Amino acid sequence: MKPNRQWFFPFCNTAFRGTLAMFADIEVQHRERLKVDGPVIYVSNHLANLDPPIVASLLPRRALFLAKRELFNNPLFTFLLKGWGAYPVSRYSADLHALRWARAMLAHRRAVVMFPEGTRSRNLEGLKKSHIGTALLATQSGATLVPIGMYGTDNLQNILKVLMPIAKIRVSVGEPFKVSTDISDRATLEHATQEIMTRVAINLPPERRGIFADKVSNSFELTTSIEDRHPTASGPQARTATISSPTSRRSV
Repeated sequence: MKPNRQWFFPFCNTAFRGTLAMFADIEVQHRERLKVDGPVIYVSNHLANLDPPIVASLLPRRALFLAKRELFNNPLFTFLLKGWGAYPVSRYSADLHALRWARAMLAHRRAVVMFPEGTRSRNLEGLKKSHIGTALLATQSGATLVPIGMYGTDNLQNILKVLMPIAKIRVSVGEPFKVSTDISDRATLEHATQEIMTRVAINLPPERRGIFADKVSNSFELTTSIEDRHPTASGPQARTATISSPTSRRSV
């Protein structure tokens, strides 16, 4: 598959960054962790329709997105969405065609944004059970993953709010990590998915962690932080990593 050239992306992203700067109160912790070369999957929780363009506005490179197939019913919307960098995905089934597309884009060393929950969390319910597609894509591609925890976008459901995104948005970026490439069965993929979402959860306030709130003190077995993959003077390459709370340092 040919890489998406995203002819519509630069205009949209520049314009939306402008409206965010004018109307939103947005703070980002550890923005420097977003800068990753090569194939990368940015993994985020999902609260509002405007989450994808908000994430895109923060990234130091163009990113591609999987978007619900229902958005592509109109030919004009399909034309614009694909020009922006979105590709249709069926949320309630194993959409292998969409995953093949994403894997092809990663093979071209592109960046892809994934929302593993598959739908938005409502009424402050926190993180929900997530689909295994992100774990499958990560183990097949060997791409680096970057977890993003975001909140404050709950009221940005109407797409027209892109013109006036009034909200107090807080974003925390976790340590980049890798998923084991030795995963093959569904049970292990589900375990890897839990670890991926736990890495997202640790970047959210406790009340926003949902079903992953009780997992933030666990050790990782199938995912490894990039920093932990390098040998140190005190011992060999780490095989597991323990979650710790993010620091309070912010970059805006």
